Parts: sequence; structure tokens; C-alpha cells
Amino acid sequence: MKKSTLLNCVVMFFLTLTIASCKPGIEEGIPEPCNYKLDIAYKWYNTYTTIDTYSDEARTKKLNSKIISPVGFLKVDPKGTYEIVSNDVAQIGSWKIDEKTCQLVLSDKAVTSIAIQYDILSLSSSTLIVKRIVGTTVYTEHYKTADCPSITQLAKQWDNTKIFYFDYFANTNQIVNPYVVYPVGYFKLNTDLTYNVVSDGVPLNGSWKLGQPYCMIDLDATKYNARSFEVVKLTTDSLVIWRKDATAGKAFLQYYLKH
Repeated sequence: MKKSTLLNCVVMFFLTLTIASCKPGIEEGIPEPCNYKLDIAYKWYNTYTTIDTYSDEARTKKLNSKIISPVGFLKVDPKGTYEIVSNDVAQIGSWKIDEKTCQLVLSDKAVTSIAIQYDILSLSSSTLIVKRIVGTTVYTEHYKTADCPSITQLAKQWDNTKIFYFDYFANTNQIVNPYVVYPVGYFKLNTDLTYNVVSDGVPLNGSWKLGQPYCMIDLDATKYNARSFEVVKLTTDSLVIWRKDATAGKAFLQYYLKH
């Protein structure tokens, strides 16, 4: 009798294991959560974009491929807003990660009916690669983080080449109507943390320092006319900076070459 009871217990134990192993897991059939929300919230600088054009929207045949190097950045704020500056285009809006597709979705404040959807191809602490599809064209955009420049790198005379002006409405967070001007002059940053500006014959002098966040050039920080510029791109012979002025209702993307 005891042997029979023991045998029954052993059989029931293995039967239970077999049934349990055949049951689907609790998480089976539930999509993996999108873990990009915090990792993607950063300021990403453009490196290059690949543009592939296909014969149809099914992308059965590639007709053309080219690489461009836009000047700008994608700033993704943890609070749910984003800012794009790319050549003569500037946008502000809201962003989210679609929980079903794991796509990055950007909604432009100026054109609320349009949402840009990006597939996230790669994301690390230093690089971001995203893809968006517009009809028969596929844009693969490459970004990287950037080290903030040093005083030595910035302390040069930078000659004006062009400035893109935008209308900026701070109350609705919209940037629209770009146009370009070509001022004559320069922006000189000195190693003693003073600066000299001449723009179309109008001089201006003051003090400057490096600021945060986002690699800022802060001018006249303690004065009534204090203003800050974000460094968008810096090379050995070129500088691009960006500023929004809520009081004037303007935004500026300013291009310089080393003197």
C-alpha cells in the first residue's frame, strides 16, 4: 500500500512537470516593451544621412542612392518635447515612443496634422541611427553625441558667411518662415574671455564664457543683454551656432568661417 502511494506521488510529480512545460509562458504573445524612452532623450548631432530612392513603395528596385551631411541636431527632451535644426529647417514639437511599433514619433507644432515616424535602427550611448520612409524614398539618418568645445577651440576670429532667420513664437513653440541674409563682419572670441563683433559695420564688445547645457556660448551673462548660443557644429575652420530669442520673436542659425 505504501509502495503504491509512493509510486502515485512520483507519477503525479512528473505529470505536473510535463503539463507545466507545455503551458505557454505568461508573457508569451505579449510584445517586448520599448526600452528607448530614456535612452533616446538626448541631444544628437547630425553626421550624415543616406537617401535611397526606389521604383515603388514596395521598394522592389533601388533607383538611386546618395549621402548628404546636414548641419544640425535632434534634441529629444525627457519631458516629451523635441527640437530639430537641420540646415534651413527648424521644428519644435512633441515626441513619443509608439508602444506597438517601437517607433519614434515626432509631431510638429506648426503642422499638427503631420507626424514623422522613425524606425530606431541603432541606439547606444554615443550614436543613434533612425530611418523614415516618405513614399518611395527612405532616409537613414545618423547622429552622434558631441563633446563640448574648449575655450582654445573657440577662441578665434570667425568671419560671417550667412545667417538663417526664422520667426519664433515662444507662446506656441513654433519656428517658421526661414530666410537667409549675408552680413559682412565677424565674431571674434578672445582667450581672455572677451569678444568683439562687427556686423555690417556695427561693432559690439563684451564678455563670454562656456555654458551648459548643450555646449553654450554665453555672452554678457551678467548684463541686461545676456544671450546664449548653442554650438551646432565646430571644425578647425568653421563654426555654426543657434539661438532662439523669445523677446524679438526670432531664431538664428549662424554660419562662420575661420579668418
